[in-house]
Amino acid sequence: MNTGLYKSMVSADATLKEPGYQKAFISLLADFTLLNEPVTDGTPAIGEAYKIDASHTWAPLKGPFEVLVDNKTLEVTGETTGAAGSLRISYAPKIFIKGDGPTVLEIVNNLVNEQLVLFVQDGCGNAQYLQFGCDCSPVEVAKVAFQSGTLKGSTAKGYELTLDATCKYFYNGTITKR
Repeated sequence: MNTGLYKSMVSADATLKEPGYQKAFISLLADFTLLNEPVTDGTPAIGEAYKIDASHTWAPLKGPFEVLVDNKTLEVTGETTGAAGSLRISYAPKIFIKGDGPTVLEIVNNLVNEQLVLFVQDGCGNAQYLQFGCDCSPVEVAKVAFQSGTLKGSTAKGYELTLDATCKYFYNGTITKR
């Protein structure tokens, strides 16, 4: 579902840039022209079914936008779901988007009903990304909470988004923010 609500939203809209934040990006599922999946052939080596080495491509003038994710509040839980014999792991990544104001509020409100793909850098430097969401099972926002004051030992004001994801991959491709 592409509502067109993101026509003018770019990374520069998130003006607060501080140390102590993980690189994280959110992209609308509709913005991809090619959303790669793991490539395996024959008998894959262990782990290949969850690794994406080819870079995704986005439609012209589309792409992921950066969110400020505090590495102290980034949380991902997972648990099995489904019937016996067809169990799978359902993940609930929680990201904290720091800040408040008209731009951040509009971004959060627009994300609530979209199909998304979340990328969170797994470490510092040029570490690979954890990718939550895929073509057939995108990430959806399950819950949004606004918080102001002290959050897990630091003063913060912003939005905590709990996401619902059943696809988790390790993405080694490039991400070029818009």
